Amino acid sequence: LTHEQIEKLRESAEKLIDRTMVEVLYTSGIRVSEAVNLNWNDIDFDKKNLFIKNGKGNKDRVTPISTKAVLLLKKYKSRRKDTKEWVFQSNFRQRMSKESIERHIRLIGEKAGIKRRVTPHSLRHSLATHLLNQGLKINMVQKILGHSKLSTTQIYAKTKVDNIDYHYRKINP
Repeated sequence: LTHEQIEKLRESAEKLIDRTMVEVLYTSGIRVSEAVNLNWNDIDFDKKNLFIKNGKGNKDRVTPISTKAVLLLKKYKSRRKDTKEWVFQSNFRQRMSKESIERHIRLIGEKAGIKRRVTPHSLRHSLATHLLNQGLKINMVQKILGHSKLSTTQIYAKTKVDNIDYHYRKINP
């Protein structure tokens, strides 16, 4: 997704839970299964980090989130009337399922007028591409995404030719 499409998604997410979901998924790059398992005690609001327990391959990692995501999470938590440990809650006051999160994101994408199907994974993929295009080193993106192999992260590396030239010229004018 382009930066413009990400902004359209943000604008189209009307409900607080949807705004929070879009912001957390996009700015952290977590997998949908990791969002399902995310608990309130996995969030360090001060350091703006998520602690991902038992991610893919049973690996733990810490991943950053945006200030906006932190603010939305705090607001969402304050509006919840329960003390359940999980972050994303269904209308049935249960932990939201993978399918439910995917449906929320797909419907927000449709509402935003994005022609292609929007998924939690496309938000993850978009974050990786945007970070790489802004010059973040691929091994840092690898850490954020929780990939054990650099080759997996390279799949996301759809770097623009202009970006390569820009960074090359900074080093070698």
